[in-house]
Amino acid sequence: MTFSFSDCLDINTILADVLVAAGDEKQKNFTKGWYQRQIKDGLDKMNYQSPFLPTFTDIPLTSNLIIPVPSGVFDTIDLFLWNGGTDCDGVCKISDAVRLFHKRGMMTKGKTFGYTARNVSTMSDAFLPVPYLYDSSTYFYNIVNGSYMLSDICADYDNLRIVYYGVPKSIDVVKFIPPFLKQFLIAWGVERAFYSLKVRDDKWIKHWQIADADLYQRKGTEPSKFDSAQSLLKRVDTKEWNDLSEYLSQLYF
Repeated sequence: MTFSFSDCLDINTILADVLVAAGDEKQKNFTKGWYQRQIKDGLDKMNYQSPFLPTFTDIPLTSNLIIPVPSGVFDTIDLFLWNGGTDCDGVCKISDAVRLFHKRGMMTKGKTFGYTARNVSTMSDAFLPVPYLYDSSTYFYNIVNGSYMLSDICADYDNLRIVYYGVPKSIDVVKFIPPFLKQFLIAWGVERAFYSLKVRDDKWIKHWQIADADLYQRKGTEPSKFDSAQSLLKRVDTKEWNDLSEYLSQLYF
């Protein structure tokens, strides 16, 4: 299947339609970051491998150890802590560095406030009796609401190096989503919104059932939006992926 990268869409274009379809134009139910995350999850569900280039950026640690994910980040590859200055010309020398490990479900209000997670060294869990990450010896993080949340021990370092796939500008405005994924991503975002709402209140169950059917059920002889997107994505030819990769790489220069 052939398409032009000039026809590609950005996340905000998809988001605008999701908000209308979900009846949440003013984003009272969920934040913009939450909706953007759902769109990203939808792309992951399709195994969509965007041809972004691996790159990195260095950010001084904040006092509360909560750092907003920078613009341009599509997929986080790795996080490292390091000491040294960032206000110099060229590449600054890194005196030492450690790697951060992802702790699933970790949430905190910041340094010294403690955190919650399913696996905590001070918490007894019948199914996870031995914590796999100890507070006092392991540097760990989680990503919540568009921010990296770091464990208290990370305060021993000066900077955070974020290694990621992305572009050197706001990811919101970069057109990288093939046009044939639009209807699937809108339906996906709406279904995710109503699914989360029904967990809070039973009044949303009917809305979720309709959204779920719109995403996964066939309409007569027509495939579902989910199946159609999967089928079309498999038919994209190599030449188009190469063109899109070259287009995105030009943003660095």
